[in-house]
Amino acid sequence: MMTSTPGVMTLTIPAAPEHIRFARLLAGGLASQFGFDIDAVEDVRIAVDECCHSLLGDDDLSGTITISCAADDETIRIEGWADHEHSSQLVPEYAELSEAILDAVVDSHELMTHDGRVGFVITKRRPRG
Repeated sequence: MMTSTPGVMTLTIPAAPEHIRFARLLAGGLASQFGFDIDAVEDVRIAVDECCHSLLGDDDLSGTITISCAADDETIRIEGWADHEHSSQLVPEYAELSEAILDAVVDSHELMTHDGRVGFVITKRRPRG
């Protein structure tokens, strides 16, 4: 399911690795729409992929991940929340390589828990130039 308002889009996908590509497409498409260059768009896609995989953990899950993307001419902000059978038991943490990748491609990233759910927030500023 996808909803949107100007500059904001939300997508809910099954909590499974094969569906993360739809979240990547959403975030990359919105970044492109707001004038981010091709390198910044790819950075956003990579970051969404890494963060979504961090929400899944190691088990096969039933449930959903909801991604909300908001953008303006300067910044894109992506938030994701897992709602699946093990989300209240997961301790959110990045794999070491994932954290290094995220540090390289976005301006800020964070994994968090709230009300028994795990989530992330990513921000990327549009490059000047």
